[in-house]
Parts: sequence; C-alpha cells; structure tokens
Amino acid sequence: MRWNGGPWKASEEWADTLFITALTGAAFCLPWYNTGLSVAQMVMGVAVLWPVGIKRRLHKLFQRPEAFLGLGLFGLLALSLTYSDDKALGFQLLKTHIPLFSFPVALALRGGVSEGEWRRIVWAFLMGILVAVGFNILYSVIYPSNPTAQNHREWSRTVSHLRLGYFAAWGLMLVMEGGVRRWFSPWMAAFWVVVLGLTLLMLKSLAMLPFLIFGFLLWLRAYGVLKRPWARWVLFGSLAGLIWIAYGVGRAYWNFQRRADPERLRQVLALEPPYEHWDGGFWLENGTPAFIGIHEAALERAWSRRSSRGYWERDSKGQPVRTTLLRYLASKGHWIKDSSAVAALSPQDIRAVEQGLTNHLMRGPLDVAGRAYEFFWEWRQFRKDQDPRGRSLATRWALWQAGLAACRAHLRRGVGLGDVREAVSEILDAQRSPLIYEKKFGLHQQWLGLILAGGIPLFGWTLLFLLWPFFLRQPVFFVGKDGYMLFFFTLLILGCGMWEDIFETQASVTFFSFFLALLQNSVKTSRS
Repeated sequence: MRWNGGPWKASEEWADTLFITALTGAAFCLPWYNTGLSVAQMVMGVAVLWPVGIKRRLHKLFQRPEAFLGLGLFGLLALSLTYSDDKALGFQLLKTHIPLFSFPVALALRGGVSEGEWRRIVWAFLMGILVAVGFNILYSVIYPSNPTAQNHREWSRTVSHLRLGYFAAWGLMLVMEGGVRRWFSPWMAAFWVVVLGLTLLMLKSLAMLPFLIFGFLLWLRAYGVLKRPWARWVLFGSLAGLIWIAYGVGRAYWNFQRRADPERLRQVLALEPPYEHWDGGFWLENGTPAFIGIHEAALERAWSRRSSRGYWERDSKGQPVRTTLLRYLASKGHWIKDSSAVAALSPQDIRAVEQGLTNHLMRGPLDVAGRAYEFFWEWRQFRKDQDPRGRSLATRWALWQAGLAACRAHLRRGVGLGDVREAVSEILDAQRSPLIYEKKFGLHQQWLGLILAGGIPLFGWTLLFLLWPFFLRQPVFFVGKDGYMLFFFTLLILGCGMWEDIFETQASVTFFSFFLALLQNSVKTSRS
C-alpha cells in the first residue's frame, strides 16, 4: 500500500488517525462510564506505540517537560503505595491516576493536535455532556417518583463529580473560546450558558459561584466584548441570575431563623389526647415546631390512603417516613398534624416526603433556597456537636481539621497512598469529633490528601506538574487568548482542590489531565 510517500508514511498517517479518534472517543466518554474511558486510552496507547517512527518520538519525549513531570508524578504515587498498609485500596487509587501521565506522554509522543482536530475533540466533549444531561433530564421527567431519577448528583460516573465545578468552569471557557475561534458563534455560547446554568441549579451546587464570577469578568476583560449588544444581554442575564441566587439564600436564611409564635405554641400544647407531644417537640421547620400537636392514628390512616410507602417504613434516604412527614408538615406551617394536614398536601408534596425531603423548600429541583436551607441546618448540627454528615461546609470543616492534624505529623513522606483515610479516621476518633466517618469519604481537600499520601515531595511535584510554564519556559499565562484559557483552567484546578478530592475518580482525573495537556499544547502551538 502506497500513500503520500510510500507504505511507511501511510502507516504513520493511519496511526495519527487512530490517535485522534481515541482522543475524541475519550472526550465523548467523559460524561458516561469508566469503561469507555479505559477503551479510549488503550486505543490511544496502541497509536502512541505504533512501531513506525517510535525512536524519533521517544527522543521527543525527553524534550517535553509535561511528559517528564507526568511520569515523575505517577512514580511518586507508586512509591507512596509501597509503604501503605492497605495496599489493595492504594493500588485501586493508583490505577485511577493512570491518566495523569498517559495523556501528557501521549501528546508528547504524537506531537499534539492541529486546530481542526482540537475542534473535533471539543465538540465531541460538548455533545457527550449534552446527551448525558439531556437523557437524564428526560429520565427524571418520565419517572418522577423514582428516587434514582430525582437524584441529579448520581446521574452518571461523571455527573456525581460535576459539583467540583469542572463542567461549569469549562463551559465558561468554551464561551471564552468563542472569542478565539470563529467556529463558535455567540448564539451557541449563549445556549451553553443556559445549559450550564440549569445543570448547576439541578445539582444545587453553589460552590463554583466565585469561580464563575471571576471567569466571567476575566472573559470580559480578555476580549473586550462589552461593546457588543449580545454581550450586554449575557451580562444582564448573569446579573439577574446572581440576584435570584441571593434572593434564594436570603429566603432560606429568613425561614431558618424564624421563631415559633408563643401564643400559638400555648394553644397547641393545651390540646388533649389523642393529640400528643414528643420529646424534642420544639424542633423548628420554618418557625413551626415539628413534633407537637400529633394525632398519630389519623396521620397513619391518611398517609396510607395517599402513598404506597408505609407510614412505619423508611423513605428513600433511609429516614423513618413518620418523622420526615412530621417535619415536612411543619415546614408547610401545620401546627396540628392530623388527617386534614395530610389531605392538604399535593401529589408533589407526597412524592417529596417519600424521597426523604424534610422541608418543602427542598422540593424544587432548581430551588436555590432548599440547598441553602440544607447548609444552614447542617452547620447548626455541627455547632451543637452533632453529626454534620451531608454535602455542606460543616462536613468538610471537620475533615479538614483532621487532615491538617494528620499532615503535621507526616510532612516528610506521608502515610502512603492507601492509608490516607485510615489516618483521617484515627485523628477524628482522637479528637472525639461528632462526624461519623465512613472510609468512602475522602478528605474533600486534594492538597491535604497529597501531603498525607506522599508528604511535601509529592505535593511539591504536583504543583510543578501544574505550574511548569512558570518555571521551565517563558511565561505563557496572559500571553494571547489561549494563555488566558490555560491560566483560568490552572486556577480552576488549584481552587477546586481546596474543597474536593479531584483525583479520586477516573472521570475527574481524565478530565483534568486530558484538557490540561490539550491546553498546554494549544498555548505552545500558538506561540510557535
């Protein structure tokens, strides 16, 4: 077979095609399953190790700092595994970290990607995200009573980690990309702003708000688009969204701080049997006590007529239905809990109780007030020395305190990759923390996790891996539009690592290493 210079050249072009196809496949698989990522990376490995021209590519490997740093990072992680007591968990985590060196090495050996290939890969990523999110939104609409369908955080292997803020921030970068590449129109940018905003709201994730604001201002500064009419509408919509979020948080705080009306309280406490009042009856939901004025027999009869889930069973979160129902009724303002209170609930309210929602503010999938109310409640639990487990800052605060104490004792070499969680558990026990720790938890702080796994050497090497353009090249940050994107993405990684374990799953590690390698290559290509 002869093509463009003979059989050797044809073979090399086939290898390049296979490599770009594998990169595109990895981008498309990111929103889906780890199996697809693994297959794409295996195909990429075959293309990289294609026998034609391998000597020339291996020589190139040692001229690319990102590839050398990726190999070194993986080597340090492997070294930390050797002195872990729990080598099974350590080896499982080490396999997760394979993309940290596979993508930088692959791009170094193949020589990067062209402008057209970059466009194909980014669009595959966009379409993969859109299909995944769209499919699961449809699923939640078709099966509204299914707890799995309503649990937006667990839609897929990747969506459960979208709370890291990667998706939101990367979507903003794609809008920024529209100012660089002419194939990305303003209308498409506006469409993705809407998709990203709705996804953030469904995930009820407010953690990325500072990064979104910063990135948006950076975009305006970098491209000077305020003079364009469509950009002003985007700015107006963004400000309106921030006002709506502020209103939701304020509404939640006002409801959380409400106090029970003393006169109404005396009236309900004066009720005679069969109404009863439980211990802890002054637990307030939106200013109404949850566990007073209870006619349990009437509640049970009325509930059995409205729901197939038994009154004495557990809801989708594992809580007793009866207590979830009482708290939900209180949140709706029902001081007296009997059949008339249950009859006043809508079908959506009944479904919310079955799913374990204890306050009607939490019912709406796009309701910011519900997520803010959860945060206030969990923080109060933590301040009262009660278990703060949930998705709030309270859980992270308890873990960070334990992680910092463990890091101080193991700065030189850490405890080993497989023993990080055991070390955190021991510190929590020693501190008599109210947090009931499960080993499936990470530290929710990647940089403390790296120090605890491999000490200062591993942490320092990781920072060098991220920031090597500062040390080993001429500065590329803020040099051209691609420099802005690389700066923003690096800042995103550093910031997200402050409150999440960004190296805990293959999907998030692949996302991080894949796009970091592409962006670094893009900056170098534009500068050359």
